[in-house]
Formats: sequence, C-alpha cells, structure tokens
Amino acid sequence: MKTLGPQTAKVVEVIHDRGIDLFTIADVCDILGLQPKAASDLIRAAIGRGLVTRMRRGNFLLVPFELGSETVYTGNPYVVGHRLLGDRPRDCPEPC
Repeated sequence: MKTLGPQTAKVVEVIHDRGIDLFTIADVCDILGLQPKAASDLIRAAIGRGLVTRMRRGNFLLVPFELGSETVYTGNPYVVGHRLLGDRPRDCPEPC
C-alpha cells in the first residue's frame, strides 16, 4: 500500500508545486532541511513503498498515484533523458 508520512507528503507536495520531473537527494535536503543521509533514508523508504522510482544513482522520479499498485514508473522518456543528460555535448558531429 502506498502511504505517505508527513515528511514524504511535504516532498511530494513541493515537487509537484515546482513542476519537477526528476529530483535528487539535494532537492529533498533543501525541501526538508535534512542531512543527505537522512534524505537518502527517506527516499529509500519511499522506493520501498512504491512512491518513488530510482532512475539512476541520485536521481529519482515520483510514481503517479493514478498508476495504483504499480511501483515502477519511467516517466516521459524525452523529458527524463534530457534531465539525466543535462547540457552534455553530443558524441556525434553535426548533423547526426
């Protein structure tokens, strides 16, 4: 069952308010004023409850409640890919 404690609820609320697709441990630290270890523990528990999916080390995505009991969600691949790659230069010369 997907349940939210008060800290996790605050993180979900702020992430939705900010319109963030992907979030990091640093985002959770900023939102709750936690140390990185405590924020990591909170995210780990949220992953265990099916509220969050780990996209890669240190990058997480909320699992929409509309998905019911699903615990894995990859989001929009274009948006997530762009956020994960950031401003990295492409490996191929123009035009590809």
